Amino acid sequence: MKNRMLMSILALVGASLLLVGATLAWFTVSTTVNNDNIDLALINVDATVALEMYVIDTWVTTDSINISASEPGDSYQYRLVIYNSGNVGLTTDIILSDFVDGLTNPLGYQNELSLLNALTISATNSVNTTYEITTMTLSSAIGQSSNFYTPNLMLADNVSLAIGETGYVYFTLSLPGTVGNDYRNLTLGIQQIRITLASE
Repeated sequence: MKNRMLMSILALVGASLLLVGATLAWFTVSTTVNNDNIDLALINVDATVALEMYVIDTWVTTDSINISASEPGDSYQYRLVIYNSGNVGLTTDIILSDFVDGLTNPLGYQNELSLLNALTISATNSVNTTYEITTMTLSSAIGQSSNFYTPNLMLADNVSLAIGETGYVYFTLSLPGTVGNDYRNLTLGIQQIRITLASE
């Protein structure tokens, strides 16, 4: 009789430390029961993660997601680069949370508008193409996410990475050209990306 028990730890990364070339390490405890003997093995789960933004035809490392002074038609492309540097296969889930919106100029009158209702998001990844976010407003995407953390947006689900494999999670935030200039004085920040890693 064989019984395996796996335990993963969540990575919390705030806006000031937002995944810039960070090395993340977790430990997973595996318990195997064979013929009344219990063998415990500590599995080292290692990964590196970087947040990048597409700027002038190249990907550059960034430490924040802040949208301000946008004009209709503007798009912001981001990707998370996750490298499995450990000795076991990994499965990862990624959640965006802590959305903060407001005014670029606090004295500006914006008729209670919010970039959460105007910006659209689309997302895909290089590993699990069955989970994608088709273009929808941020507020709609947040509403479709689980209530585990409120508000939150599931960016990637069940992305598997073999030993030595690099996975890419791409997402684009866009201000549609149809919204007009009423949103130019608004800002939006995404202050937390939650990454769950578990051994396969």
